Amino acid sequence: MTLTAQELEYGFNPQELELAQDELRVALMLADYSSAAYSRGKLKRAIDAKSKAQSLCVRATARLACVQHRLAAQA
Repeated sequence: MTLTAQELEYGFNPQELELAQDELRVALMLADYSSAAYSRGKLKRAIDAKSKAQSLCVRATARLACVQHRLAAQA
């Protein structure tokens, strides 16, 4: 597998980077929802949204770490 110029320049596959960004955007929306739910006293919903937001953050971070590791091994 050869690296594209964009992968070499940024260190990430553009599709993987876009997917990670989308996951982080959704995580931010869930964190906002969690905060709003907590302020209304909806603790179960707040905890569920916070958990999903944390899961998405971990997934996006792992995605970028795997891509970075794979690209480093190919260079």
